[in-house]
Amino acid sequence: MDNSGIIEHAGVVSKIEGHRITVSILAQSACAACGAKNLCHIAEQKEKEVEINDDSRTYHVGENVSVFMKQSSGLRAVWYGYFIPFLVMLAGLISGNYLFTKEWQTGLFAIGIIMLYYIFLYFLRKRIAEKFSFYIKKL
Repeated sequence: MDNSGIIEHAGVVSKIEGHRITVSILAQSACAACGAKNLCHIAEQKEKEVEINDDSRTYHVGENVSVFMKQSSGLRAVWYGYFIPFLVMLAGLISGNYLFTKEWQTGLFAIGIIMLYYIFLYFLRKRIAEKFSFYIKKL
């Protein structure tokens, strides 16, 4: 497979149930590799789990693997998770400014609008998950 436009992370197979493989990945923030991370305490490392459909049955628990996805899928996730909510919040603040006279009412309106967006995403989670395809290969 051509590696251009691919996001790849090393991980460990943590669970296998039928054709679903769960891989644990140590996600690091950009500052995690910084030499000054011990001084500023902002560096962030979190273990994340990714579920992958694979029918090959060639993997076992504890095996080191590489998980990858298309870069366009990563950009789509940023779109859904950051950019659209920002626009929804901004629209809520602007429209709330015209609808209400007090700032706290405008703020609550904008928060309510963003909550509706996330509830909408929650109900569409299965449909959205179909657009995100993860792949696995042995290291």
